[in-house]
Amino acid sequence: MPNEASRSLLSFSLKGLRRTRLAKWASPVDQKRKAQGPIFCKPSSCCPKQPIVCPFFLDDEERPPPVPFPSPTATATAPRRRLLSACCAGAAPSLVLSLCAQLSSTPLALMSTTSQISVEKSRPFSIAKTSFPENKCILSIPIPRLSQCHIPLLLSRAIVSGLLLKLPLVHSVLRSLSLGPAPSLSLSFLSLLRHSGYLTLDNYSLNIALSATARLPSVSVGAQLHSLTVKLGLVSDTFVLNSLINMYSSCSYPTTARLVLDSAPQGACDAVSWNTVIAGYLRGGMPNKALQAFGQMAKEQVRLDDVTLLNALVASGRTGTAKVGRLCHALVILNGIGINSYMGSSLISMYAKCGLAENARKVFDGMYERNVVCWTSMISGYTQLGKFKEAVELFRDMQISGMKADDATIATVVSSCAQMGALDLGRYVHAYCDVHGLGKELAVKNSLIDMYSKCGDIKKAYEIFCGLTKRDVFSWTAMIMGFAVNGLCGQALDLFAHMEEEGEVMPNEVTFLGVLTSCSHGGLVEQGYHHFQRMSMVYNLAPRIEHYGCMVDLLGRAKLLAEAEQFIKEMPIAPDLVVWRSLLFACRACGEVGYAEYVAERILELEPKKFEGHVLLSNVYATTSRWADVNKLRTSMDGSRMSKQPGCSFIEVDGCVHEFFAGDESHAETEAIYNIVLGINELICLNGVMDRKNQSPQGQIAQVVVEFLEVAVSCIVFLKGFYPPRAFQRRRYMNVVVQKAHHPELASYIHSTTSGLLPFIQKGLVERVVVIFYDKEHVPIEKFVFKLAVNQSYGSKLEEANLEFALRAFLIKLTVAEPVTKPLPPDGSWEVTAYFRSLPGDGDREAQLWIPTDTKLWMQPPQITPIKSVSCDPLKMQLYLEHPSPTEPKDPAS
Repeated sequence: MPNEASRSLLSFSLKGLRRTRLAKWASPVDQKRKAQGPIFCKPSSCCPKQPIVCPFFLDDEERPPPVPFPSPTATATAPRRRLLSACCAGAAPSLVLSLCAQLSSTPLALMSTTSQISVEKSRPFSIAKTSFPENKCILSIPIPRLSQCHIPLLLSRAIVSGLLLKLPLVHSVLRSLSLGPAPSLSLSFLSLLRHSGYLTLDNYSLNIALSATARLPSVSVGAQLHSLTVKLGLVSDTFVLNSLINMYSSCSYPTTARLVLDSAPQGACDAVSWNTVIAGYLRGGMPNKALQAFGQMAKEQVRLDDVTLLNALVASGRTGTAKVGRLCHALVILNGIGINSYMGSSLISMYAKCGLAENARKVFDGMYERNVVCWTSMISGYTQLGKFKEAVELFRDMQISGMKADDATIATVVSSCAQMGALDLGRYVHAYCDVHGLGKELAVKNSLIDMYSKCGDIKKAYEIFCGLTKRDVFSWTAMIMGFAVNGLCGQALDLFAHMEEEGEVMPNEVTFLGVLTSCSHGGLVEQGYHHFQRMSMVYNLAPRIEHYGCMVDLLGRAKLLAEAEQFIKEMPIAPDLVVWRSLLFACRACGEVGYAEYVAERILELEPKKFEGHVLLSNVYATTSRWADVNKLRTSMDGSRMSKQPGCSFIEVDGCVHEFFAGDESHAETEAIYNIVLGINELICLNGVMDRKNQSPQGQIAQVVVEFLEVAVSCIVFLKGFYPPRAFQRRRYMNVVVQKAHHPELASYIHSTTSGLLPFIQKGLVERVVVIFYDKEHVPIEKFVFKLAVNQSYGSKLEEANLEFALRAFLIKLTVAEPVTKPLPPDGSWEVTAYFRSLPGDGDREAQLWIPTDTKLWMQPPQITPIKSVSCDPLKMQLYLEHPSPTEPKDPAS
């Protein structure tokens, strides 16, 4: 018949377990031990003689009682039953642990000869007492059901039965508990074993405790463990040191982790220690500190491994430090570290964040094996750099290669479609998601809402929004912003009110940005003020500079410039470019030139070397027909080496996305496109939209033509390779990349030559401007001829509307005209000449540099090669090459 202890074990249930203090059932020896306080280790050579008190538990609720275990000879039934309850309290069943493998390999008996374990997969977990002698119990364990709830029971059964636990098994159990969903359970049992004297604290058990603390995380518990580590003299152990550093890093204390590393004994740190510190800096949002630690690691000649370089690449990308990123790339190659999917993705991401799309693509193309992460990193890099067309094309290549996209890839491609306005392509990606079972993630749904909204299909966006079973703040924000950008301000505000009524999701800063944008586009000044105040008063959200910019834009669109200025003065933060630009746009809409100049000065103070302020002020001058000021401002921009970056636009035709810049002629149908644009300009002018430009002073077009000739001559001389490339400077003129003379003498000659033509072009006397190249005998071998016909009356309503179009086309042709030119012989020369319809009557006028000076002329009619021609008011111009006839005698004098 089962005795009292057997009945207790049979009646034991995993449900209803609770902690119970067992002090009153303890033996006299245990009572004495308790009076001394909780101890964690027995006196030995590796620890102090005095007991060390270090209660490293989270709180009193989770702290198990300091239970003094009964000795192996104790046979009291009540203490055993209550001990089981105390050990198993709070244990939650979870994943199968490493102990399963140990128990399933051989029928061990918990390292004891007095009990046996038989593995029977068909029987439930049980502890059964048979008719064997009292200490001969059979423990039946189905291995698949063994969990964290069972491990405490096994330990308790072994301890109560007086079995001796070997150290590897205890360590394995504690390690498994620390890796489970309740790491505090590992700390509790470690403390329990320490109190009982069953376990001597060593470097391995300390590592388990520190790992569990890092997973909690709890810096207070970790600090106590750190103190215990110092007292036990285990700080010099590399194993424990790395766990300490990882614990502080996981608890968001990277600076303390670095202090632990710096204070470690010499030789205790290894590459893992430094890698943990660098990763902690990255986790804490301090990439600059991570790069400093990387440099110190290299300075101390610690061996760099692949983990070190991966962390350094991440830090380089976040800081935009391409120099360090290239160094890491070189170290990867020099150390023979293969560029696998992880390393390749990190390199691609680093180069993309540093703005080096070509380098990222080279890394991508050089990879032998690419997984979906590599493809997504490259597509995301293109999207971040604004190369949306390349991102979409790479997605198509990904499909051709047979690589299946994931949700992250789809979200990135959909974002590119949204930025390009490619609705048909976005619909195709949406259909691709449905076919391949993707797009179930909420992030993809939010990207689709944003894409359809920006592409103008607001109905489809709202349909997806209504079909969401769960909505987060990004879902609401995307839909509110979609209504705002499509001019549906009322619907945007109504949707925001509905979001507040539901109360399930709280709006964030971006949500209020969409609300304020709706008020700005709708001219709702009072509602805008109302929502701006509720943002901080109701939701405790501090307005960012973008919100202040929206408010200034709101007041500016309502033509309340005085209120906008007062609002800027009362801002608690200093206004930046966003705020000043919003006010400058308002000045342009109101035609307030004087105030616009004041605002432009503020912009130039913030960014003196950027072109945006000059361009915005130039637009204000153009709005008020102050064309002389426009030219003066553009001239100052050229003198200060500033140029306007070309605007890039996208258009989707029959599912194909076309990208073009201002003045771009790279398209196959450029001529037809420009003819259509010129026709549109004529229609605009005929409807009186550009009548304000008729107020431009006479001679304005001539000035533009002279500036064009100066740039064109520089491009021609550069094209012929007459001088070294360093004599020229790469500039942008009329949104075309040109090579302008930079050498003082060369630039002075070209400028004085072309500027001397200004009064004659104004009077319509100049017929041709020719750039002539001679051989060493001063015989013409090639001529670039500009044939001019400038309208003197400037009566056409087109005027300068088409002039910049035409001149830009000439510059683009010049950059690709090298194949139709002839090589120059050595020791040649060149000059600029001008041919007039009739010369002025002033015979005393000093001869100019542009007077023809060729002494030897061609005897036969020249061979003409046309390059470019345009015929539109107010300018008609032809550009062609003249070469000597094949029948031209080599010696004209003969």
